[in-house]
Amino acid sequence: MALLRYPREGPPGGWWYFQAETRLRIVGESLEDLTRRVCEHRKHKSLAPDAEAEVRVEIERQICSRLDETQCRREGAHDSWVPIPNDGRLLDLGAIVSASRVALEWVKGGAKLVDEKEAQRRREICAVCALNQPATGCKCAPLYRLVEAAVPREKRFEDLHVCAVCACTLKAKVWMPMDAISGENERLARAYPVWCWQNP
Repeated sequence: MALLRYPREGPPGGWWYFQAETRLRIVGESLEDLTRRVCEHRKHKSLAPDAEAEVRVEIERQICSRLDETQCRREGAHDSWVPIPNDGRLLDLGAIVSASRVALEWVKGGAKLVDEKEAQRRREICAVCALNQPATGCKCAPLYRLVEAAVPREKRFEDLHVCAVCACTLKAKVWMPMDAISGENERLARAYPVWCWQNP
């Protein structure tokens, strides 16, 4: 995984870390402040590691999982890090409309859902991913609600938000068949992290 090139400068999206085990989004004012807060939380919850040096590296790696090569650097030649393009498109209305085109076609075509076991597998990956982010600063809620309505209310996972790579609502996307997703992903050359269920 990668490390921050400029650890004293605030990264795009700010200083935050998602603690997967407790599903808590921890926010700090600087890398040092965030490291301290994560260490405190881990000690309180008896999670390891809780030593500052190790926690700082984990924080930098997670932050880099949502950034590009201008912000982060690889740790070595065999680093599996996949940089996320920072082209200004993430979570703006144009990106959301573009990313939701396939989802809207899926809705119009009857919105066939994958089986529950597969949706749960995808959900487990997305729920603990740092790229699963609340949609803020955009007027996208009506479009997301339209797409999410294709999934019965009792099947919507409340711990899923919006993917910072594709700007799709994950509440719906985890239920979509791969043949409805893969063509658009290939066309737009999405750089999903290596652990993502959408990564070919």
